[in-house]
Parts: sequence; C-alpha cells; structure tokens
Amino acid sequence: MRSARSRSWLELDGIGKGYADPFGRRRALRDVSFALGPGVTVLVGPNGAGKTTLLRILAAVVRPTAGRVSWCGRAVAADPVAYRDLIGYLPQDFRSYPDLTPAAFLAYVSALKGIPREMARARTEEVLRLCGLSGLSPGGRCVALSRGQLRLLGLAQALLNDPPLLLLDEPTSGLDPEARVRIMELVRRLSAGKAVLFSTHVLADAAQVADWVLALDEGRLAASSDPDGFVAPARGRVFGGVVEAAQAAALRTAKGVAVVGQVPSGPGRCRVRVVVPGAAPPLPGLQPIPPDFEDAYVCRRLLAGPS
Repeated sequence: MRSARSRSWLELDGIGKGYADPFGRRRALRDVSFALGPGVTVLVGPNGAGKTTLLRILAAVVRPTAGRVSWCGRAVAADPVAYRDLIGYLPQDFRSYPDLTPAAFLAYVSALKGIPREMARARTEEVLRLCGLSGLSPGGRCVALSRGQLRLLGLAQALLNDPPLLLLDEPTSGLDPEARVRIMELVRRLSAGKAVLFSTHVLADAAQVADWVLALDEGRLAASSDPDGFVAPARGRVFGGVVEAAQAAALRTAKGVAVVGQVPSGPGRCRVRVVVPGAAPPLPGLQPIPPDFEDAYVCRRLLAGPS
C-alpha cells in the first residue's frame, strides 16, 4: 500500500497482550509492529491467531499489556476518548436493538457518540443511503433485517462520525456472495482518504480490495507486504490438473502437500489444485499454475512447518 507506507497515521510498536486462563498466563499477541495510512489493509490468519484481540486494542476497547499505539505521532493512551472519536468500529459480534428501526438505532448510536442532533439526522440519512439501506420500509424494525442487511447496518453505525480510521472485524462472515460483493465494493469506495483495516477468513475478499496484507499466526506478525509480495512465495509451488480419484485421495494424506482444490472431473477422475513446499509437482502430469491469495496463505503456513 504505497500511500499507507509513505504517510502513516496509525503506528503500532511492540504490541503484546496476555490473558490469564486456568492453566496459566496465555499470550494472545506478541511484539506486533506495523503502520497504517490511507487505503485498505487486510488482516488474515487462522482462528486464534489474535486478529480480534488486535482490532479490539486498535478500537481502544482493551488495553495492550505491552507496546504502544500512536495516532499521528501521539500515544493513544494519552487521550483514548479523543482517539475514539476518530474510529469507526464494526465488531465481529455486532448486534442491533431488534425492536428499533435502523434509523432509530443509528440515532441512538449517534447520541452515544456525542454527534449533535441535526448532524446526526443528516448523517443517518447519508450512511443509510451509502450502505444501500435507505429503501427499507420506514417502519421496518431491525429484527426483520437479513444477515447481510444487519452487517451493512453495522457498517453504517461505524461510519456515523465519518472516521478517518475504519476497523472491521470479519465484515463478510457468513454472508452470501451477493452481500459479500456489496460490502467489499463499499469498503473499496470508503478507502479513499481513510485508513481501513479489516480481518477476514475469505481470501477472495482480501484479494479483491487489499492494498496491503498483514498475516498473524499465533499472535505474531508473520507477513506484512503488498499483495504481490504476499503471493510471491507461492509462485512455482502451485500445481493443478486431472488425476485418478485414487491419486487425488492419496494426495490428501501425502506429507508436505496441501490440497486447496479437488472436484470430480468425469468417472473416477478429479481435478486437483495443490501447494507444495518445493518446486516439483507431487504427481506426473500436474502443471504449474499461477497462485492466488488462498494458495499464498496455505503456502506460507506450509513453509512455516508445524507450530
């Protein structure tokens, strides 16, 4: 993300977070450092990698146990209230009040954010229109919203204060393809003049909008690069083609082979897509193919070896 790298707004230096559990202290984040500026930064990683914890720290919901977060050179801890005014945050477990209409819910959130009433009314209309929710029935309540509409409402509430920093935790989780595309298009439009950081398990979403990619693994920053650099380690390590069904089944248990795609291709045959740590295909007849974001993600974990 050229603009973000050259003009940093948010900076993290050595962020760590530890939690106490019944078996002793657990580290959720370890020495995480990076900088964000205008554009879209995508945060990827397996379950338990620390993505939600990191976003909660950046949203000033929880405090880190080590390190420093700064906005435009000023420590967030020095004035967290002022910092929160600069943030729009969509948590993974976002919920509305089901008996309110979307407009009434946004009016309520505006009041919590201290937005003056007249400004709040104008912003409510604006963000409902921006998120494609202005055509809903005026008396319709949040309980009647689809899952996709509810995520759009969550995005709308994050935009009420027109924040320069937008933090989105799994904004497309569980949505159908149409709703995912709509939200990703909106994220791309919003990235003009804003720093957007969102986490996702859907690598196709990351590929669609990412200016910069961050990968967390076991609480550590495993990768920080532009999309081309993120994909680079997988080049020459992805192979595909049609093989016998028995060969396809054997690939799934083969050491050092990650099967990222397998579909039937005629009687007793399968089309496979595999990632390997070396530069040789695991079966004769498989041909090298260009890697995508999912291949790159799998390749990085494969090269890292067992945890």
